[in-house]
Amino acid sequence: MAKTNTCDCPTPPGGRAVCESHQLAICKVQHGVAITMCMDPPQHQYGRQLRGIELDNWVLEEITGTPRSLATPLSSADRQILDSGEYDDRSRGLVITFSYRRPESRGTPSGMAAPPAMGA
Repeated sequence: MAKTNTCDCPTPPGGRAVCESHQLAICKVQHGVAITMCMDPPQHQYGRQLRGIELDNWVLEEITGTPRSLATPLSSADRQILDSGEYDDRSRGLVITFSYRRPESRGTPSGMAAPPAMGA
């Protein structure tokens, strides 16, 4: 069975986004209506997959609707959104839940993973 990434929608109305494991799973509930979606992360300008802080910033941009640089440092509020998997914008009557494969190299410069240990 293929691995999936799922995201449960707030109740009411409930529901679930069921996505491929590499995709961002999103459930937007606005004024009582749920919309689910699965989004593929974009490629970096150099053709590689986004990782680390780059991926975090892409997720935050998609979730909040606020444009961000891929290199923007994460604030404590940003980390709280990412850690909770939920974004609440009451001014627009919008609640978003989401799930994505978290980068292992969070917080390292440019999202780069640390080099392997010697002899590894």
